[in-house]
Amino acid sequence: MPYDRDAIARRLTEYYELLVGMAYLDPSVIQRPPPQGWSDDQLAVDVLRKMNRSDEAIDLLRHIPYIRQDPKDEKWEIYPETRPISYLRDGWLLRGKTAESCAGKRLHHLNMMPFDAEYPAGMISLTFGRDATFWVVDTDAGQMFPVGLYVIDDTAPESQPWRRNAKGVDILEYFDSVHSDLLNLKLVPAPRSGYWVPRVVPGEQPPEGTLVSRLLKEHGWPDNFQRAEYLEAVKNLRQEVIDESLNALNRS
Repeated sequence: MPYDRDAIARRLTEYYELLVGMAYLDPSVIQRPPPQGWSDDQLAVDVLRKMNRSDEAIDLLRHIPYIRQDPKDEKWEIYPETRPISYLRDGWLLRGKTAESCAGKRLHHLNMMPFDAEYPAGMISLTFGRDATFWVVDTDAGQMFPVGLYVIDDTAPESQPWRRNAKGVDILEYFDSVHSDLLNLKLVPAPRSGYWVPRVVPGEQPPEGTLVSRLLKEHGWPDNFQRAEYLEAVKNLRQEVIDESLNALNRS
């Protein structure tokens, strides 16, 4: 499919709304752009231009939602080991940054790309993390490169390291796929439980993923979801099963 800014913004919004619907994200943390898009005062446009991002890439970032990243907020995962990047000036990675302070740096130096390389101007990542899947969007090609930890093509050009760890896929099809993974509990978002922070895990991964998946089903997911009862159950049980699993490992 050809690149479609508004369709990408809708898909990302729908993905975040699904995480809200699964009793994971609080709806208040979704920051939605104004109709005209984020302004230069809100979006770190000067930094993005210093990083040689194209007008089209910046335009995409003007029109997508972000997850609020105040100091008091959870450091939400939106995919396994993967956190969202906020390109707003108060986002985790850009807070206090200016064009001058970023002079001579690449996106990788700000944790905004998986490899230390020169990325085409139309490329931008929506996610980051030490063991993350970077959702690298190529606005010129209309493709998503979900760049993970593992090499899948060791013949990729050295100048394009992202191709070693990901195949380019249609952006909207990728969002459809990860949306389906959540809806069908292939991936499950686990809310905070005691000192265990919220994160997204495979639904068949014991003990955490299997517990959350079971509790979602027991509480009517997706057609008759009993949100409050589910939240009470998962918050009471998730810490317990993780701690028991770790204690068992320590005893073995």
